[in-house]
Amino acid sequence: MFTAAGQVPVDRSGGAAATAALTAGVRVLRAGGVWGVFPEGTRSPDGRLYRGRTGVARVALATGAPVVPVVITGSAQVSPRGSRRWRRGQVHITVCAPLDVSRHRGALGPDGLGPDGLGPDGLEAAGPPSARQRAVVQAVTDEVMRVIALHSPQEHVDTYATDHRGARGRRSAPGYTSRPRVEGPMGDPSVPPRGDAG
Repeated sequence: MFTAAGQVPVDRSGGAAATAALTAGVRVLRAGGVWGVFPEGTRSPDGRLYRGRTGVARVALATGAPVVPVVITGSAQVSPRGSRRWRRGQVHITVCAPLDVSRHRGALGPDGLGPDGLGPDGLEAAGPPSARQRAVVQAVTDEVMRVIALHSPQEHVDTYATDHRGARGRRSAPGYTSRPRVEGPMGDPSVPPRGDAG
């Protein structure tokens, strides 16, 4: 089903397989298509929002495409982890305002190369990224995740979900913090917050 919908699996262990999936995203965007990625790199093991991986930033910086953060809540009740059956329930989707991250592209270096060989033709390897390039990519990733956190009823943990596979259900995991919720998109009190609907 997922392949038929045009979804591409991402090897989270890194290396050539992960880069190939991101390069596919670059090609889709350059051809005028739409490309989506789950920035946490996996489903949340315990319903909290975890730190984002840098793939979304790398592709956005390579293409100049805006990033449209999307918050999805309720999917764990409809499709529980490990279950092969769908259940009745409500899934809430909040589409946030697009983020223009192109202002960061100049900080990647005078030759246009960026993180992990981010170049004008995709994500081909061109040597290891500099500390500055890694910092730019992380800053863009953090910006995207901040917007998601502001529009999500989920509690936020500033570590990677893959580091917390055994932390299911615990509220005292290292790095755990709770984020305040914002009313409506970008703090607009006239729009009800997600997760509170019927």
